[in-house]
Amino acid sequence: MAKGKRKYIIVAVDYFTKWIEAEALASITTQQVTRFLKSHILSRFGIPSAFIFDHGKQFDCAEVIEFCDQVGAIARFASVAYPQANGQAEAANKAILHGLHTRLGDAKGNWADELNTVLWAHRTTFKVSTGETPFALTYGTDAVIPMEITSPTYRITTYDEADNDEARLLDLELAQERRELAAIKLAATKEQVAKYYNAKLVPHKLTLGDQVLRRNFRPDPKHGKLASTWEGPYLVREVVGANTFKLSELGGAKIPRTWNAQNLRKYYQSA
Repeated sequence: MAKGKRKYIIVAVDYFTKWIEAEALASITTQQVTRFLKSHILSRFGIPSAFIFDHGKQFDCAEVIEFCDQVGAIARFASVAYPQANGQAEAANKAILHGLHTRLGDAKGNWADELNTVLWAHRTTFKVSTGETPFALTYGTDAVIPMEITSPTYRITTYDEADNDEARLLDLELAQERRELAAIKLAATKEQVAKYYNAKLVPHKLTLGDQVLRRNFRPDPKHGKLASTWEGPYLVREVVGANTFKLSELGGAKIPRTWNAQNLRKYYQSA
């Protein structure tokens, strides 16, 4: 636990630039979520077309959905209990944890103080998927990093204040071209990843109208170890993807959100 009883990190990542925003918190409440969105996203970058949340109760609630509606952004949710469905956020979490571990070693209590340093390192590091840094794609120019001050690079030694405005204007003119090239590279990278994933993917043989059991993530504690790990049956009402489905009750009532096949199993009625 860090100073101020902070033990959680709320994280947001832009799908294209890979820019990460994060904050250390003592607790993540609905109020903290909306405050974070205002202070770290809306006031810095404007209104996105959509926010994609996981299914924590702090996110999947009427207050957050209403907030998104008010600002004009769509609230979407990743597949229930399947963090890989929101791969960008999962990758961002791993990057932050790796960076903190590298900087701190066993001094874990100081992690909140080092969070901004880790974020800065991530924002100024080239990403293979885009060929650019998140900083460059966000602001249209390359950041000056501390290493360039201690060991001056060419652009530092040749800097001319009189030409700075003109050079900055040129950066801004070329920014859109850099983003377009990064988008092309990102699309090619995604295609390669998709081919690799699809080659290894074993589709689960669930079809429209199948009865399925759903993994029970909150078994009744009064049943102890005898509590059932599966619940249902439910009906597959929509096949969203090879391993992603929408469900309904047998009576027809729709179950919200999408469900990954890892958390479903086909139900066979006893004779």
